[in-house]
Amino acid sequence: MRSTFSVFNIVFIITLIISIGFFVFVVLMIFSPAMRSKMIGRQLKATKRMLDDNKDTIKDIHNLQADIAIESADNILDKHEKTIEKNMDKMANMS
Repeated sequence: MRSTFSVFNIVFIITLIISIGFFVFVVLMIFSPAMRSKMIGRQLKATKRMLDDNKDTIKDIHNLQADIAIESADNILDKHEKTIEKNMDKMANMS
């Protein structure tokens, strides 16, 4: 019985310490501009590191987007070529 009681006490004390630490952290985040700026700085560094690690992937995505836009424009022009020619002729005749 005694060992169960001491294990329970240890678990209770650890849980209490973690709860108090979490509470203090939350209060510091709310009221301390220095703590908030420190956390934001860490987030920005992490974001910068992620972007640096994925530069090639981002470039590939942008190139793919450009290719898709060009193909879409070509498809639209091919599909409506006669209509565009008629409209251009009308505009030329108007001027």
